[in-house]
This record gives sequence, structure tokens and C-alpha cells, in this order.
Amino acid sequence: MTYYHPEEEEGELPFAKGMKWIAGLSALFALSLLVDYFLPVVCVEALVEKKIFLKESTRFGGQNYDLRIETDKIKFKAKPDLFGAVKEHDFISVCHTPIYRAVKNVSGVNSADKLPYAFEAVLPIFKGYGAFPISLLIVAAFCLFFKKDDTIAYGSGIITIVLLLTMLMII
Repeated sequence: MTYYHPEEEEGELPFAKGMKWIAGLSALFALSLLVDYFLPVVCVEALVEKKIFLKESTRFGGQNYDLRIETDKIKFKAKPDLFGAVKEHDFISVCHTPIYRAVKNVSGVNSADKLPYAFEAVLPIFKGYGAFPISLLIVAAFCLFFKKDDTIAYGSGIITIVLLLTMLMII
């Protein structure tokens, strides 16, 4: 990217090369998230060793409730609805994505009443905020492939950085 000012020499816009690197890495990251989401899930049978109910206070005075389940093969956070269904020393089936190992669902049979259960796990990057990886990929592609118009490439590079930081804060 070059700029021209009549009283100065022609040169490169500040941070232009760094923004192209960040845009390229962001595009690869967003592409890997999308590929990970659409690949078939990997399901494993695991023995529940611990289940921990976490209560956290938020910045504005509210409460967040999370459940952390530790098995012999995988540790993950789930919805608190799963707390009553999963018992320690029971076998559960955990299905996760192959690349980032994000848990998609948990199923099993309650040992007390022998009723089956299945719960969807919390995936903040794919649920609710699923537009972030797609928009990050599109904006990063603008930064990488618009070489004729420097202002589009430079502006989309800045937007790529903002999107990436926002997405990483949500995760």
C-alpha cells in the first residue's frame, strides 16, 4: 500500500504490512473454525470423575452458573441443566469437534431412574455469535485481495483487527 502527498515522498501506509499479516492469519483462523464446525463430530465414551457446579458473580451484580464436568478423557463446561442428569462414576457419550475439541453434545442414561438424556453443550463461537467467523473471513479476504484500492484494503485490515479481538474476547 502506498500513499502520496505532494509535499512528501511516496511511501507505505503505516502498519500496512503488519495488517496484511494479521488479516492472513485471521482468515486462516476463521477458515479453520468453519472447517472444524462442518467436519463430522468425534464421539467418545467417558467415565465421569467429577462434576463441579460453578457460581460466578458478573461485573454488574448478576450471577453466572456453569457446570464443569471432568471425565477420564475430556474436561468441558456444559449447561447447568446437565447437573441433575449426570452422576459421578457414570458413563457418558461426549461428541466434540475434531480440531478444537469443542463439545457439541452430551448424552447418557441416568443411573437413578434409567431415563436417557441428551444435552447440547455451550459453544459461544458457533451459537449466537456464528457470524463472527464468517464475517472475519470475508473482511480479511478484502484486506488480502483488494490491492488496487489501498483504502479498502487498509480499512478492512483495521476492521479485521477489531473483529478478531472482539471474537477472542467472546470465546
